[in-house]
Amino acid sequence: MPARLRRLRRRHGDRGITLVEIMTSTVLAVTLGGLVTTMVISTQRQTAAGEIRMADIDSARVGIDALTRVLRTAVQPAQLQIGCGSCIGPASVSTALTAAETDRLQLFANLGDAAGPFLITFAVEQENGTWVLTQKTQVPDVGSAPNFRYTPCIPKQAGCRISVRTLVRGLDWPAPTPMFVYRDNAADVLTAPGARAGLTPDQLLVVDSIDITLPVRTPNRVGAGGFVSATRVALPNSSTSVLATAVPMPEPS
Repeated sequence: MPARLRRLRRRHGDRGITLVEIMTSTVLAVTLGGLVTTMVISTQRQTAAGEIRMADIDSARVGIDALTRVLRTAVQPAQLQIGCGSCIGPASVSTALTAAETDRLQLFANLGDAAGPFLITFAVEQENGTWVLTQKTQVPDVGSAPNFRYTPCIPKQAGCRISVRTLVRGLDWPAPTPMFVYRDNAADVLTAPGARAGLTPDQLLVVDSIDITLPVRTPNRVGAGGFVSATRVALPNSSTSVLATAVPMPEPS
């Protein structure tokens, strides 16, 4: 054996790795692997939550646009047909809005159909464990002009003239702020008296604009809070004063 090799063996001996060294290395490797795995999982969850949040924010913005377009077409049925004496409304006076609650709104909308105004209902509902805002659109009964009847029915059943679509998903509901706030032409807030769920018939006559607030959830309700999309929509045709200039729509042929 060469002298150099003999000197090295005398210096270091023949000992290998001890059990303590193996265990220490194993613990360090497992700890490091756990930290890396935790960081990867956390990043993936944050990415998924962010994608859900962005989808809900986009849904809220699209919902605001859809609500705004329909609300601006709110119309009194008497504006579209002469002789609408029995249209829905207080004291035989037709109103653009037929129900006005904090989470539900129903109105007549002039969507340009010769059959007459559509009856539109916006409402907060539960769908698969989450809160959504839906729009129900009902066409007047056939041959019901000029009084416009809307027979209640279950959507998707044969003969039912109601269609349903979801405007906004992922609502953070119930929320501290009402979804719909109603104002008169002086911009004063109209509130339902007593224990009523919505505005009175007399109040429906003077609604001039509506504040809309759509609160969007924070995924898993974790974080600093959700996104809120809000706007105010004027109802140019809702006032009874416009009846004097109403132009009748001819009967469909």
